[in-house]
Amino acid sequence: MQNNELLIKKSPLMPLYKWGSWDKFIHMTPDRSIDCTGLFCPMPIVRTKRELTEMKPGEVLEIVADDPGFEKDLPAWCNLSGEKLLEMKKEGPFFTGYVKKK
Repeated sequence: MQNNELLIKKSPLMPLYKWGSWDKFIHMTPDRSIDCTGLFCPMPIVRTKRELTEMKPGEVLEIVADDPGFEKDLPAWCNLSGEKLLEMKKEGPFFTGYVKKK
């Protein structure tokens, strides 16, 4: 477990995110967040890459975008770059991705 990850039990008082297929939950508090709403391919990925270059290994970046392609672009980019995609979720027209810097 990394330093910035906190293992917690399921509680109605805290936001929880399932991590992988394990029956454990991680409360993610991103170290940085960027708003890419209104930007279209390839700009959300360009901004993600730029922000991650300024971050330390193990830190988590939250990216919010409304480009429908972002839902597939971010996981594909993480596979190519070696960064770890922790979660991708959709809420209304917005996609939120959490990436952990390698």
